[in-house]
Amino acid sequence: MLSDIKITNIRNIKQSNLTFSKNINIFVGQNGSGKTSLLEGIYLLSRSRSFRTQSTSKVRSKGENALVVYGLVVDEFSKNNIAIKKTKSDTQIRINGKDEKRTSVLSSFLKVHLIRPESQALLERGASIRRTFIDWGLFHVKHQFLEDSKKYNHTLRQRNKLLKQQKTATLSIWSESLAEYGIIVDKARASYIEALANEFSKTTKALLGGIDIQLSYSKGWPEREALLDSLNGTLKRDLFKGYTTVGPHRSDLVLKVNGVLVQDFLSRGQMKLAVLALYLAQVKISNQSSKQDVCVLIDDLSAELDRDNLNKSLTYLNEMGAQVLITTTSLEPFNNWLALTNTKLFHVEQGVINEGV
Repeated sequence: MLSDIKITNIRNIKQSNLTFSKNINIFVGQNGSGKTSLLEGIYLLSRSRSFRTQSTSKVRSKGENALVVYGLVVDEFSKNNIAIKKTKSDTQIRINGKDEKRTSVLSSFLKVHLIRPESQALLERGASIRRTFIDWGLFHVKHQFLEDSKKYNHTLRQRNKLLKQQKTATLSIWSESLAEYGIIVDKARASYIEALANEFSKTTKALLGGIDIQLSYSKGWPEREALLDSLNGTLKRDLFKGYTTVGPHRSDLVLKVNGVLVQDFLSRGQMKLAVLALYLAQVKISNQSSKQDVCVLIDDLSAELDRDNLNKSLTYLNEMGAQVLITTTSLEPFNNWLALTNTKLFHVEQGVINEGV
Protein backbone atom coordinates (compact mmCIF):
# COMPACT_ATOMS: atom_id res chain seq x y z
CA MET A 1 0.00 0.00 0.00
CA LEU A 2 1.00 3.65 -0.32
CA SER A 3 1.77 4.54 3.29
CA ASP A 4 3.18 8.07 2.93
CA ILE A 5 3.48 10.64 0.19
CA LYS A 6 5.24 13.96 -0.21
CA ILE A 7 4.11 16.19 -3.05
CA THR A 8 5.91 19.34 -4.17
CA ASN A 9 4.74 21.75 -6.87
CA ILE A 10 1.81 19.94 -8.46
CA ARG A 11 -0.68 22.56 -9.65
CA ASN A 12 -1.97 24.41 -6.56
CA ILE A 13 -0.36 21.92 -4.14
CA LYS A 14 2.93 23.60 -3.26
CA GLN A 15 3.88 21.19 -0.48
CA SER A 16 1.98 18.34 1.16
CA ASN A 17 3.09 15.46 3.41
CA LEU A 18 0.43 12.82 4.09
CA THR A 19 0.05 9.42 5.74
CA PHE A 20 -2.74 7.21 4.41
CA SER A 21 -4.93 4.46 5.77
CA LYS A 22 -4.42 1.07 4.15
CA ASN A 23 -8.16 0.96 3.54
CA ILE A 24 -10.45 3.95 2.85
CA ASN A 25 -9.18 7.54 2.48
CA ILE A 26 -11.69 10.31 1.76
CA PHE A 27 -10.67 13.77 0.51
CA VAL A 28 -13.35 16.44 0.76
CA GLY A 29 -13.18 19.93 -0.72
CA GLN A 30 -14.75 22.30 -3.20
CA ASN A 31 -14.11 22.03 -6.92
CA GLY A 32 -10.68 23.42 -7.74
CA SER A 33 -9.39 22.93 -4.19
CA GLY A 34 -6.68 20.43 -5.22
CA LYS A 35 -8.37 17.06 -4.66
CA THR A 36 -7.83 15.80 -8.20
CA SER A 37 -4.30 17.24 -8.20
CA LEU A 38 -3.50 14.97 -5.26
CA LEU A 39 -4.68 11.94 -7.24
CA GLU A 40 -2.69 13.24 -10.20
CA GLY A 41 0.45 13.26 -8.05
CA ILE A 42 -0.08 9.64 -6.98
CA TYR A 43 -0.78 8.64 -10.58
CA LEU A 44 2.47 10.32 -11.64
CA LEU A 45 4.34 8.35 -9.01
CA SER A 46 3.02 5.09 -10.47
CA ARG A 47 2.97 5.81 -14.21
CA SER A 48 5.31 8.79 -14.74
CA ARG A 49 2.55 10.72 -16.49
CA SER A 50 -0.60 12.65 -15.76
CA PHE A 51 -4.12 11.43 -16.51
CA ARG A 52 -5.21 15.01 -17.22
CA THR A 53 -2.64 16.30 -19.72
CA GLN A 54 0.42 15.28 -21.73
CA SER A 55 2.19 18.53 -20.86
CA THR A 56 4.35 18.47 -17.72
CA SER A 57 4.38 22.28 -17.69
CA LYS A 58 0.64 22.26 -17.00
CA VAL A 59 1.11 19.96 -14.01
CA ARG A 60 3.94 21.91 -12.36
CA SER A 61 2.96 24.74 -10.06
CA LYS A 62 3.09 28.10 -11.82
CA GLY A 63 6.56 29.61 -11.82
CA GLU A 64 8.27 26.44 -10.55
CA ASN A 65 10.99 24.55 -12.44
CA ALA A 66 10.32 21.08 -11.08
CA LEU A 67 7.67 18.90 -9.48
CA VAL A 68 8.58 16.10 -7.09
CA VAL A 69 6.55 13.20 -5.71
CA TYR A 70 7.95 10.81 -3.10
CA GLY A 71 6.17 7.76 -1.75
CA LEU A 72 6.74 5.10 0.88
CA VAL A 73 5.22 1.84 -0.31
CA VAL A 74 4.73 -0.84 2.34
CA ASP A 75 3.64 -4.45 2.01
CA GLU A 76 3.80 -7.54 4.17
CA PHE A 77 7.43 -8.23 3.36
CA SER A 78 9.13 -4.92 2.52
CA LYS A 79 9.26 -1.15 2.51
CA ASN A 80 10.27 0.75 -0.61
CA ASN A 81 10.98 4.41 -1.23
CA ILE A 82 10.07 5.57 -4.73
CA ALA A 83 10.34 9.08 -6.13
CA ILE A 84 9.92 10.97 -9.37
CA LYS A 85 11.10 14.44 -10.34
CA LYS A 86 9.96 16.14 -13.54
CA THR A 87 11.34 19.30 -15.09
CA LYS A 88 10.58 20.80 -18.48
CA SER A 89 13.22 18.64 -20.16
CA ASP A 90 13.94 15.74 -17.85
CA THR A 91 12.44 12.97 -15.71
CA GLN A 92 14.39 11.48 -12.82
CA ILE A 93 13.30 8.33 -11.00
CA ARG A 94 14.79 6.93 -7.81
CA ILE A 95 13.99 3.58 -6.22
CA ASN A 96 15.35 3.07 -2.71
CA GLY A 97 17.96 5.76 -3.27
CA LYS A 98 19.17 4.47 -6.64
CA ASP A 99 18.59 6.07 -10.04
CA GLU A 100 16.31 4.19 -12.43
CA LYS A 101 15.88 4.90 -16.14
CA ARG A 102 12.82 2.77 -16.85
CA THR A 103 9.54 4.45 -15.97
CA SER A 104 7.75 1.09 -16.06
CA VAL A 105 9.57 0.10 -12.86
CA LEU A 106 7.45 2.56 -10.86
CA SER A 107 4.24 0.60 -11.39
CA SER A 108 5.90 -2.62 -10.25
CA PHE A 109 6.22 -1.00 -6.81
CA LEU A 110 2.98 0.99 -6.80
CA LYS A 111 -0.01 -0.44 -8.63
CA VAL A 112 -2.53 2.32 -9.25
CA HIS A 113 -5.96 2.05 -10.86
CA LEU A 114 -7.90 5.23 -11.66
CA ILE A 115 -11.69 5.52 -11.82
CA ARG A 116 -13.20 8.88 -12.69
CA PRO A 117 -16.34 10.23 -14.41
CA GLU A 118 -14.49 10.32 -17.74
CA SER A 119 -13.93 6.56 -17.47
CA GLN A 120 -17.32 6.04 -19.12
CA ALA A 121 -15.55 6.76 -22.41
CA LEU A 122 -14.32 3.19 -22.17
CA LEU A 123 -17.59 2.02 -23.72
CA GLU A 124 -18.51 5.14 -25.66
CA ARG A 125 -15.35 5.68 -27.71
CA GLY A 126 -13.45 3.55 -30.22
CA ALA A 127 -11.60 0.29 -29.66
CA SER A 128 -8.18 1.84 -28.93
CA ILE A 129 -9.20 2.98 -25.44
CA ARG A 130 -10.43 -0.54 -24.64
CA ARG A 131 -7.17 -2.08 -25.89
CA THR A 132 -5.30 0.29 -23.58
CA PHE A 133 -7.54 -0.84 -20.72
CA ILE A 134 -6.80 -4.50 -21.48
CA ASP A 135 -3.07 -3.99 -21.89
CA TRP A 136 -2.68 -2.00 -18.67
CA GLY A 137 -4.43 -4.73 -16.70
CA LEU A 138 -2.42 -7.42 -18.47
CA PHE A 139 0.87 -5.68 -17.72
CA HIS A 140 0.21 -6.10 -13.99
CA VAL A 141 -0.48 -9.81 -14.41
CA LYS A 142 2.27 -10.61 -16.92
CA HIS A 143 5.16 -8.16 -16.92
CA GLN A 144 6.69 -9.72 -20.06
CA PHE A 145 3.67 -8.50 -21.99
CA LEU A 146 5.07 -4.97 -22.13
CA GLU A 147 8.13 -6.14 -24.08
CA ASP A 148 6.06 -8.41 -26.33
CA SER A 149 3.71 -5.54 -27.09
CA LYS A 150 6.62 -3.22 -27.90
CA LYS A 151 8.06 -5.76 -30.35
CA TYR A 152 4.70 -6.13 -32.06
CA ASN A 153 4.19 -2.36 -32.35
CA HIS A 154 7.72 -1.82 -33.68
CA THR A 155 7.20 -4.49 -36.33
CA LEU A 156 3.80 -3.03 -37.21
CA ARG A 157 5.33 0.42 -37.77
CA GLN A 158 7.98 -1.05 -40.07
CA ARG A 159 5.40 -2.98 -42.09
CA ASN A 160 3.16 0.07 -42.37
CA LYS A 161 6.12 2.14 -43.58
CA LEU A 162 6.78 -0.34 -46.37
CA LEU A 163 3.09 -0.46 -47.28
CA LYS A 164 2.90 3.32 -47.48
CA GLN A 165 6.02 3.46 -49.66
CA GLN A 166 4.75 0.56 -51.81
CA LYS A 167 7.97 -1.39 -51.18
CA THR A 168 7.19 -5.10 -51.37
CA ALA A 169 10.64 -6.73 -51.61
CA THR A 170 10.97 -7.46 -47.88
CA LEU A 171 7.31 -7.19 -46.95
CA SER A 172 6.87 -10.94 -46.49
CA ILE A 173 9.63 -11.01 -43.87
CA TRP A 174 7.97 -8.27 -41.87
CA SER A 175 4.60 -10.00 -42.24
CA GLU A 176 6.05 -13.20 -40.77
CA SER A 177 7.56 -11.28 -37.84
CA LEU A 178 4.31 -9.42 -37.28
CA ALA A 179 2.38 -12.69 -37.22
CA GLU A 180 4.87 -14.20 -34.76
CA TYR A 181 4.64 -11.33 -32.26
CA GLY A 182 0.95 -10.87 -32.94
CA ILE A 183 0.12 -14.41 -31.87
CA ILE A 184 1.99 -13.87 -28.59
CA VAL A 185 0.10 -10.63 -27.91
CA ASP A 186 -3.22 -12.19 -28.88
CA LYS A 187 -2.81 -15.25 -26.65
CA ALA A 188 -1.92 -13.07 -23.68
CA ARG A 189 -4.95 -10.83 -24.23
CA ALA A 190 -7.33 -13.74 -24.76
CA SER A 191 -6.17 -15.39 -21.53
CA TYR A 192 -6.51 -12.15 -19.59
CA ILE A 193 -9.98 -11.42 -20.94
CA GLU A 194 -11.13 -14.90 -19.95
CA ALA A 195 -10.15 -14.09 -16.36
CA LEU A 196 -11.64 -10.60 -16.67
CA ALA A 197 -14.95 -12.00 -17.91
CA ASN A 198 -15.13 -14.30 -14.88
CA GLU A 199 -14.61 -11.44 -12.41
CA PHE A 200 -16.82 -9.10 -14.43
CA SER A 201 -19.77 -11.46 -14.05
CA LYS A 202 -19.36 -11.16 -10.26
CA THR A 203 -19.06 -7.36 -10.22
CA THR A 204 -22.05 -6.89 -12.52
CA LYS A 205 -24.15 -9.04 -10.21
CA ALA A 206 -23.07 -6.88 -7.29
CA LEU A 207 -23.79 -3.59 -9.08
CA LEU A 208 -26.40 -4.34 -11.75
CA GLY A 209 -28.34 -7.22 -10.24
CA GLY A 210 -30.18 -9.26 -12.84
CA ILE A 211 -28.71 -7.71 -15.99
CA ASP A 212 -26.52 -10.33 -17.68
CA ILE A 213 -23.73 -8.63 -19.65
CA GLN A 214 -21.66 -10.90 -21.90
CA LEU A 215 -18.04 -9.88 -22.33
CA SER A 216 -16.09 -11.21 -25.31
CA TYR A 217 -12.88 -10.57 -27.25
CA SER A 218 -12.61 -9.70 -30.92
CA LYS A 219 -9.00 -10.44 -31.86
CA GLY A 220 -8.71 -8.26 -34.96
CA TRP A 221 -8.77 -10.84 -37.77
CA PRO A 222 -11.08 -13.76 -38.74
CA GLU A 223 -11.51 -16.14 -35.83
CA ARG A 224 -10.60 -19.39 -37.60
CA GLU A 225 -7.84 -18.00 -39.79
CA ALA A 226 -4.10 -17.96 -39.05
CA LEU A 227 -2.77 -14.43 -38.62
CA LEU A 228 -0.12 -14.83 -41.32
CA ASP A 229 -2.74 -16.15 -43.77
CA SER A 230 -4.92 -13.17 -42.94
CA LEU A 231 -2.02 -10.73 -43.47
CA ASN A 232 -1.21 -12.31 -46.83
CA GLY A 233 -4.88 -12.38 -47.80
CA THR A 234 -5.32 -8.65 -47.17
CA LEU A 235 -2.02 -7.58 -48.76
CA LYS A 236 -3.62 -5.86 -51.77
CA ARG A 237 -6.00 -3.95 -49.53
CA ASP A 238 -3.17 -3.02 -47.17
CA LEU A 239 -1.05 -1.71 -50.07
CA PHE A 240 -3.98 0.33 -51.31
CA LYS A 241 -4.69 1.82 -47.88
CA GLY A 242 -1.05 2.15 -46.86
CA TYR A 243 -1.40 0.40 -43.50
CA THR A 244 -2.05 -3.02 -41.95
CA THR A 245 -5.77 -3.68 -41.65
CA VAL A 246 -5.74 -6.90 -39.62
CA GLY A 247 -4.00 -7.99 -36.44
CA PRO A 248 -4.06 -7.48 -32.66
CA HIS A 249 -3.90 -3.70 -33.15
CA ARG A 250 -7.47 -4.01 -34.44
CA SER A 251 -8.76 -6.08 -31.51
CA ASP A 252 -11.59 -5.00 -29.24
CA LEU A 253 -13.44 -5.78 -26.04
CA VAL A 254 -17.12 -6.37 -26.79
CA LEU A 255 -19.94 -6.10 -24.25
CA LYS A 256 -23.47 -7.18 -25.11
CA VAL A 257 -26.81 -7.81 -23.44
CA ASN A 258 -29.01 -10.37 -25.23
CA GLY A 259 -26.87 -9.96 -28.33
CA VAL A 260 -27.17 -6.15 -28.34
CA LEU A 261 -24.23 -3.84 -27.68
CA VAL A 262 -24.45 -2.35 -24.19
CA GLN A 263 -24.28 1.15 -25.69
CA ASP A 264 -27.61 0.45 -27.39
CA PHE A 265 -29.25 -1.47 -24.53
CA LEU A 266 -28.35 0.06 -21.16
CA SER A 267 -29.48 3.38 -19.76
CA ARG A 268 -26.84 6.03 -19.06
CA GLY A 269 -26.91 5.20 -15.37
CA GLN A 270 -26.52 1.50 -16.07
CA MET A 271 -23.63 2.28 -18.43
CA LYS A 272 -21.80 4.02 -15.59
CA LEU A 273 -22.23 0.92 -13.43
CA ALA A 274 -21.09 -1.38 -16.25
CA VAL A 275 -17.89 0.64 -16.67
CA LEU A 276 -17.35 0.65 -12.93
CA ALA A 277 -17.88 -3.12 -12.87
CA LEU A 278 -15.16 -3.50 -15.52
CA TYR A 279 -12.69 -1.45 -13.50
CA LEU A 280 -13.53 -3.30 -10.29
CA ALA A 281 -13.00 -6.62 -12.07
CA GLN A 282 -9.62 -5.42 -13.31
CA VAL A 283 -8.64 -4.29 -9.82
CA LYS A 284 -9.62 -7.70 -8.42
CA ILE A 285 -7.42 -9.53 -10.94
CA SER A 286 -4.53 -7.18 -10.27
CA ASN A 287 -4.96 -7.69 -6.53
CA GLN A 288 -5.00 -11.47 -6.90
CA SER A 289 -1.88 -11.58 -9.08
CA SER A 290 0.40 -9.96 -6.53
CA LYS A 291 1.08 -9.90 -2.81
CA GLN A 292 1.13 -6.12 -3.15
CA ASP A 293 -2.11 -4.26 -2.41
CA VAL A 294 -3.65 -2.23 -5.21
CA CYS A 295 -4.18 1.51 -4.76
CA VAL A 296 -7.48 2.63 -6.30
CA LEU A 297 -7.98 6.32 -7.05
CA ILE A 298 -11.63 7.36 -7.38
CA ASP A 299 -12.28 10.93 -8.48
CA ASP A 300 -15.66 12.35 -7.44
CA LEU A 301 -17.59 9.15 -8.05
CA SER A 302 -20.33 10.21 -5.64
CA ALA A 303 -21.36 12.81 -8.23
CA GLU A 304 -22.01 9.98 -10.70
CA LEU A 305 -23.62 7.33 -8.46
CA ASP A 306 -26.47 7.28 -5.98
CA ARG A 307 -25.67 6.34 -2.38
CA ASP A 308 -26.71 2.71 -2.75
CA ASN A 309 -24.44 2.02 -5.72
CA LEU A 310 -21.61 4.03 -4.17
CA ASN A 311 -21.82 1.86 -1.04
CA LYS A 312 -21.88 -1.30 -3.14
CA SER A 313 -18.71 -0.18 -4.95
CA LEU A 314 -16.82 0.75 -1.79
CA THR A 315 -17.92 -2.45 -0.06
CA TYR A 316 -16.58 -4.51 -2.96
CA LEU A 317 -13.23 -2.72 -2.87
CA ASN A 318 -13.00 -2.89 0.91
CA GLU A 319 -13.70 -6.62 0.96
CA MET A 320 -10.97 -7.37 -1.58
CA GLY A 321 -8.45 -5.44 0.56
CA ALA A 322 -7.71 -2.62 -1.88
CA GLN A 323 -6.46 0.74 -0.66
CA VAL A 324 -8.95 3.40 -1.79
CA LEU A 325 -8.44 7.16 -2.13
CA ILE A 326 -11.66 8.89 -3.08
CA THR A 327 -12.46 12.57 -3.62
CA THR A 328 -15.78 14.28 -3.00
CA THR A 329 -17.34 17.70 -2.57
CA SER A 330 -19.73 16.40 0.09
CA LEU A 331 -19.30 14.01 3.02
CA GLU A 332 -23.00 13.20 3.24
CA PRO A 333 -22.83 10.07 1.00
CA PHE A 334 -19.95 8.68 3.09
CA ASN A 335 -21.44 8.88 6.60
CA ASN A 336 -21.38 5.11 7.09
CA TRP A 337 -17.73 4.89 6.04
CA LEU A 338 -16.56 7.76 8.24
CA ALA A 339 -17.61 5.78 11.30
CA LEU A 340 -15.12 2.99 10.52
CA THR A 341 -11.79 3.00 12.32
CA ASN A 342 -9.92 2.13 9.11
CA THR A 343 -11.20 5.25 7.31
CA LYS A 344 -9.18 8.46 7.16
CA LEU A 345 -10.66 11.84 6.32
CA PHE A 346 -8.74 14.74 4.75
CA HIS A 347 -9.92 18.29 4.09
CA VAL A 348 -8.60 20.03 0.99
CA GLU A 349 -8.70 23.81 0.56
CA GLN A 350 -6.71 25.94 -1.91
CA GLY A 351 -4.01 23.26 -2.31
CA VAL A 352 -3.63 22.66 1.43
CA ILE A 353 -4.50 19.16 2.68
CA ASN A 354 -5.16 18.49 6.36
CA GLU A 355 -6.18 15.30 8.09
CA GLY A 356 -9.21 15.77 10.29
CA VAL A 357 -12.60 14.58 11.43
